[in-house]
Amino acid sequence: SNRITPYRLEDGDLIPDKLAFDDLLYAAGGLCSSPSEMAIYLQMLINKGAVSDNQVLPKPSIEKMTKGRTEWSENIDGTTQKYGYGVFVQPFLDDTLISHGGMMETTTAWFGYLEESDRGIFLASNTTPSRPLKTLGKTLLASIQDQDPNTVVPRRKLECKLDPLTGTYETPRGAMTATVRRLNGGIKIEADNPGWSRTHVFMPESLDPDTHNFRAVSDDGTIETVEFVTEDDNVTLR
Repeated sequence: SNRITPYRLEDGDLIPDKLAFDDLLYAAGGLCSSPSEMAIYLQMLINKGAVSDNQVLPKPSIEKMTKGRTEWSENIDGTTQKYGYGVFVQPFLDDTLISHGGMMETTTAWFGYLEESDRGIFLASNTTPSRPLKTLGKTLLASIQDQDPNTVVPRRKLECKLDPLTGTYETPRGAMTATVRRLNGGIKIEADNPGWSRTHVFMPESLDPDTHNFRAVSDDGTIETVEFVTEDDNVTLR
């Protein structure tokens, strides 16, 4: 019973709640832990199964566990995230990031470490934050590796790339207008003009901060493309 008070995020307010725990979780262990204990666990992974002078797990077992075996997802930059035995494996910061996270509505956690650099981070929260902990974790790892998070963390790169493009655009005489909003990893363009109205969700073609080319697929299968041209503080939609 000696546990944190979990909260659920409801309309921006934190409401005291209970741990979203089910008996089915016991099949996977069903353990409750603390950040200090998880830090020791993370050290054990970084040290290939050793904690202080104790070899908790055989080194070959750790190597098998942290080898990517199944492709889990692909990033827009072409890198892939694979799944090993209980951990994710992906390239990050010219290194290999071993990580895992979990969310149970009123609690969430994430750990990650750089395999070659021997640096890791564990994060825990007694609610589900609006921004994933994996984004914060990668941001912190980038910072301690003297890298600018805005240039290496995909979510932050997208935010820097997309946020300045949002707003309302109009033709020189105001005959046509278009509203651009963020939508997940892309943008939503809504044009509402006399005799011509349409809505498309456009996805970026790359994470390159200096290019702003987007594409969408219409309901008849046609590829639609748009480009934003940025000059100083001016943005033009083509």
